[in-house]
Amino acid sequence: MAPVLDVAASPTAASPKLYWSVHGFTDADSRIDRADLDGTGVETIVGSGLRAPWDLEMDAAGGKLYWGDVSAHNLQRCNLDGTGVEMLLDGPPSTIDDPGGVAFDPLANDLYWTDLALDRVNRLDLDTGINHILLSVPSTTFVGIALDPGAGLMYWADASTDTIRKANLDGTNMDVVLAGLSNPRDIELDLASGHMYVANLGGGIYRANLDGGDLTLLASGQFGGGANCLTLDLARRAVYWTESANGHVSRINLDGTGYQPDLIEPVGGIGRGVAVIPEPATLALLVTFTVGAISRRRRRSCSQ
Repeated sequence: MAPVLDVAASPTAASPKLYWSVHGFTDADSRIDRADLDGTGVETIVGSGLRAPWDLEMDAAGGKLYWGDVSAHNLQRCNLDGTGVEMLLDGPPSTIDDPGGVAFDPLANDLYWTDLALDRVNRLDLDTGINHILLSVPSTTFVGIALDPGAGLMYWADASTDTIRKANLDGTNMDVVLAGLSNPRDIELDLASGHMYVANLGGGIYRANLDGGDLTLLASGQFGGGANCLTLDLARRAVYWTESANGHVSRINLDGTGYQPDLIEPVGGIGRGVAVIPEPATLALLVTFTVGAISRRRRRSCSQ
């Protein structure tokens, strides 16, 4: 059975979809799949040209799915139906080695990404194709990354220090937000509720306030394992993640109820990345939130 890496859902389909990446036992098994949110209707949308796709990220309004491939050493994207695969960044090794986490900024049309091997946080300008190194900290394992574009902040999981850190989007004012974790691998933000959700390889799924307070365990990993990647379905108030022990995709409500282990059991490899995109009605709300975030960022810029 292949490992699942990441999951996401699509706003343009008749019903929302869950997407996940599969790190195949062979390169031929590596792929990106999708299904209905109940795990039925599984289909492969990208089945070639992949080696070890990790984190998935959606540009819901633009209809694009982004990912990094840690074995092929590149960043790619495609349409939500798997067509139109594009190479965004491909070597040399001094520029991109192990792209672990990706996060899209809809306000600036930028892709933020971490490199596990080069110990960096980067920003790829999708309009120009120019990559910018924002942070370079030796012996630091930058993994999952999430953005608060309206506040001009980025958050990431630092597996080398068992912490969640944040900084301004330009890399300045780095600070520790949450400490005492056990190999955190991914992070997602529920900005409306003021919460972060963390996939912990040494435990499971945790929720905390954006300032790091009120840390709560929502679900433990199966068979003594933990969680690799996670994604939020804010429309249905749920979190999906990939299990480190068996690569399956599991689900639980954001309040800790309704636990559904092994919702999806990928074959031929290990599940890694996951992402959910809402139906069009919820997408409209996200666009409204984005417009508001643009206004807030502009007001802050004018006041400085």
